[in-house]
Amino acid sequence: MRSVLHDLALPSFQRWGTRWGWTVLAHELAEDGVGADDGAQRAKWAKLRLLREALEHHPMALWVDADVLLLRDDEDVSVHLHPEDFQALALEWRPPRWCATAPVSSGPRT
Repeated sequence: MRSVLHDLALPSFQRWGTRWGWTVLAHELAEDGVGADDGAQRAKWAKLRLLREALEHHPMALWVDADVLLLRDDEDVSVHLHPEDFQALALEWRPPRWCATAPVSSGPRT
């Protein structure tokens, strides 16, 4: 998967970011799992930390997984995101553990 990120996905992210003025922060996780195994769970929680760190330096953060190719760069997705809108993660009990799920809400905050 790392070769897909570096050879295909990352250049498409960088091209899109350059066109629309977004800073692209690519981060390789030390481990990534499959499904619900321990490595996959650690990778999911690492996303939260990375998004929080990005939001300390930028007013908006957008997560795009490494298995996504941005084929179109003719529109900046931020035109569809407004300050009164938000998306969040929620904890959901899926025995035997808590899991992060998203999105739980988008639209005006109440």
